[in-house]
Amino acid sequence: MSPKKKRPLRKRSRAHTRDAPPTHAPTAAADEGMEPPIGPLSGLRISRTPVAIEPRARWPVAVWVLLVLLWAVGTPLFLLFTLAEGFWAQTQPEVPQSSVTALRGYVAAMVVCGVFAPLVGSGLALWLRRRIAAALFGCALLLSIGFGIWLTLLGPS
Repeated sequence: MSPKKKRPLRKRSRAHTRDAPPTHAPTAAADEGMEPPIGPLSGLRISRTPVAIEPRARWPVAVWVLLVLLWAVGTPLFLLFTLAEGFWAQTQPEVPQSSVTALRGYVAAMVVCGVFAPLVGSGLALWLRRRIAAALFGCALLLSIGFGIWLTLLGPS
């Protein structure tokens, strides 16, 4: 060992010398690496074995990200498709059946993205007992329903 790493010599106290008797008698607990029992609970054995705790599952987060993207991107996108198809149908002298079918599909997709995605997300969050996620999906659901009501009641007559 290099001279820098050597400890300076210190005088040992009497308790640390080899000739001194031990301060407490060794027990079976000391042999096993546990502390000796002290106090009124001296009959109990204390184990220092670490307990493995399983981490929380990460798959719900991936599902929630997909549901949020479906809600945040799908709802305005299908609203845009609905408006575009509706405005195009107004310019035609007779509304073709394909336009009506497309409008039905766009409105159904908008309802699925705007209502059912937050509803499924809040139901999953409640089932997994994640209160914050359930509250956020509940707010998204209320926002979508409120926007839908506003569109139908205050929309063009």
